[in-house]
Amino acid sequence: MPQLINQFINAHLQWISKLTASIYGGQIPDRDTASVDNVCALGKWIHGEGNQLHGNVKGFAELREKHRQFHLAVGQVIDLVNANKVDEAKVEMASGKFRQISGEVVNLLSRLRNSIKGVDMAQ
Repeated sequence: MPQLINQFINAHLQWISKLTASIYGGQIPDRDTASVDNVCALGKWIHGEGNQLHGNVKGFAELREKHRQFHLAVGQVIDLVNANKVDEAKVEMASGKFRQISGEVVNLLSRLRNSIKGVDMAQ
């Protein structure tokens, strides 16, 4: 299971690359898909097997909520790119809500991984 969570962390971090590329003229992710939290692999897991196996683990509900917020922030960055507000998108990516929530999701995933290994999530 810890390896699966590592894969989720890596996939989550790829959003930074995808959105950065879109800011600099690359392909813009589909907003309708990118802004919902149950389409990506992590979202499917959170709402399915992960919830069944770990839904009662301390921090899991917070992970679910932060993951939802993250995808809303992804949608906001995509909206900025689509509106040619590239400078605002860059700020959002570097120091805005997107950056904050992204870091929180990775931290919560790391804590969940450690909890599954038998380490208390509060550490």
